[in-house]
Amino acid sequence: MKMYIKDIAIKFYRNFIDECYVQKAIMDKTPHFSLDGDENPFHLEDSVWSHTLLCFKYFIDNIETFDFNKTEQNIKILTFAILLHDYGKCYVREEKYDDNLQITKVRFFKHAELGSILILDILKRLNFSKEEIITISRLVNIHTLCHSNAHFKNLKYSIPEEEIEFVKLAEIIRQCDENGRIFDSSVKHIKHNRVKTRNVNYNKEESPFCIINVGLPCSGKSSSLFGHCKIISFDNHVTNEYFKEFRINDYNKAFEFLMKNKEFKKKVNSSFNKEIN
Repeated sequence: MKMYIKDIAIKFYRNFIDECYVQKAIMDKTPHFSLDGDENPFHLEDSVWSHTLLCFKYFIDNIETFDFNKTEQNIKILTFAILLHDYGKCYVREEKYDDNLQITKVRFFKHAELGSILILDILKRLNFSKEEIITISRLVNIHTLCHSNAHFKNLKYSIPEEEIEFVKLAEIIRQCDENGRIFDSSVKHIKHNRVKTRNVNYNKEESPFCIINVGLPCSGKSSSLFGHCKIISFDNHVTNEYFKEFRINDYNKAFEFLMKNKEFKKKVNSSFNKEIN
């Protein structure tokens, strides 16, 4: 009997539940809000797993209309990428406190980068092919960059023809991630303003180039490699602007200051965007 594409996705979901019950349990125990009830208005789900389930439901509900090559392998890749896209959050959850020891902020810094590494052994244990492992890891690694981003939101670029299908898969992950959530209706307008789709088109008349992050995962390194020779380093802009302001050449101090000072961050972003554009 012929299987419909929804059935294929559900088959791989059941495979995940059977084989990755430890990872599911860890995600189920990782809250999106603080332990004291200070909620993230963009994520009111109980846990990382609750968010993940909503993402997968959105995928299933819209799988027929999504624009991608609907092979069994691609459905398998998308299913596991969605189910593991926030796995890294379980290991980087951080709570910020004020002077009265009240939680002021919860964040999951670098969760995508770390998650893309943590899932490698999981996928290898499940006998995924090398190609499948690389694709899923890449999708998890960049899923936060698919949203509106201070460094890349105004950047228009071409994609090599062989990468077009990957870009389509990444766009599906983005849609599932954005719609697989419960949010406070009072900040709904903020949510929709902060997330914008960036159209990526392939033009054979133009010479395509690629952008990649270089540096060890979760190291804070964020250089971008353009084509084969031009490197634009966000790190350099951080240290240069910090040196201009304090006459101190120390990357760790500069990056720490960047995280705490909004005006300094605006200045660095402005400098970085000027070099990109």
